[in-house]
Amino acid sequence: MKLAQTLTVLLVAASSQLALAAPVNNTESTGLETRGLEARKANGVGNSKGNPQKVQISVNDKGALTFDADCWAMLCKGQTRVLQRVVTSVKNKNRQEKGSGANKNPFKPLKQGVKQPPAANQWSNNQQYTSPEEFPFASSLQGGRGAYLFPAIGTSQSSQGASMTNLYRDYSIDAYDPSCGNEDDTWYEITGFTGDLGPHCKAFNSNDKSVCSKSSPGDWGFDIADYAYEYDGTNFNYVGK
Repeated sequence: MKLAQTLTVLLVAASSQLALAAPVNNTESTGLETRGLEARKANGVGNSKGNPQKVQISVNDKGALTFDADCWAMLCKGQTRVLQRVVTSVKNKNRQEKGSGANKNPFKPLKQGVKQPPAANQWSNNQQYTSPEEFPFASSLQGGRGAYLFPAIGTSQSSQGASMTNLYRDYSIDAYDPSCGNEDDTWYEITGFTGDLGPHCKAFNSNDKSVCSKSSPGDWGFDIADYAYEYDGTNFNYVGK
């Protein structure tokens, strides 16, 4: 009887050890996903303009339009690919009159010197191309005055916003607050795009600048670079093809 009890105790103990061991293995597996991030932090990657985190942006569906404008600005006009994410208060200032002028809604109603954007069509689900896309992003320190503005639709802006939220999460990119001064993990460099890409983003990936000098309409039916503007504090100046 005692022998049977002893064997039972040993079997229960062994089962308990096996049950406890499984979570340890799972934890080790999950830990592999964070090692790259830990190595990056140890090397100071993302802490300065000279040592940014290199990222690829995933583009989905209608976001192809807004990102295509951004790709053209970087590939063909030399807008910076190295950006520093900022807190919401700075982002909001970047859109104001002292910044990019996006809040002045240059495409609705039309401001002086701004040509009529394309009419709503099937691709836009009959949404008007009046929502100003800006690059560098308003969510970056490089946004604001000097940013380029393009006519987009609200759905494209929402899709782009979701892509950027995922980017910041996946690469653990924090928002810089000038009032605090800590720049750790706030810098990133755009190296490429994946997913649903327009002509300029495809060219960006291969560094094909031939797209800069020819008409390159996307699935939305027009070349977004034909509607690029820059606000100087008074006027919206044409900077497109």
